[in-house]
Amino acid sequence: MKKLYLFVLSILLISNISFSQLGGRFTFAGGPTIGYYASSVTDLNSELVKAGFPQISKKGFLTIGGSGYVDIPMVQGLRIGGYGFGFSESQTSPDISTSVNSKYSVKYSYSGGGITVEYVKFFGEKIDFTIGGAIGIGNLNIDLYQHSTPNTILNSSISIWDTIYSSKHLNYSSQTYTFEPRIGLGFQVNNFLNFKLNAGYAFAVQNNWKLDDVLQVENIPSGIKAQGLNIGLCMNIGLFLK
Repeated sequence: MKKLYLFVLSILLISNISFSQLGGRFTFAGGPTIGYYASSVTDLNSELVKAGFPQISKKGFLTIGGSGYVDIPMVQGLRIGGYGFGFSESQTSPDISTSVNSKYSVKYSYSGGGITVEYVKFFGEKIDFTIGGAIGIGNLNIDLYQHSTPNTILNSSISIWDTIYSSKHLNYSSQTYTFEPRIGLGFQVNNFLNFKLNAGYAFAVQNNWKLDDVLQVENIPSGIKAQGLNIGLCMNIGLFLK
């Protein structure tokens, strides 16, 4: 075991010297990301109201995902990485008091990933600043539900489990292509842990919309797309060699 420790240590020392001679740092790190995505839902809510569905919140979305990157020592300042993230929000209308209880629900969600190319500038041993961009691809989904149950059970011998229940579901989906200029600020906690805050604005191009992934749907407002301010805090665990 002691020989193994010495071997690993010698490899790290040799790598550190080699990378220093190349003029750049070597970093290989990644981890979970939590963030905030502010995307306009004005056009979406307008269409939902017309169809009798509840509106999606205008306050933005909590995002969950992960990312990673590598600093390339052969090209000083070059950082290449990848990421994946998504968000989801559901809203349900109150009961409609008729002979049948009806509820209308909507789920608005996005999931995607891509690659990042950045230039990194180090300020001392703890702080780094990045500027660059991300190119990604993802899927935007709108799920519409109608749930209905009778208000009363005519035959008292029928149990609640025999109550007639019906549900209708429509799924609208569209592939999304994004380009996101971004900046970032990193803080080095130790040789194995780094926190990085990224901020950018994602410009999106939506592909054709499809119903249940089969039928192409026309006349979907162009404002319904995954475009907006994207902020994320990453906890990166890995190898940081100076």
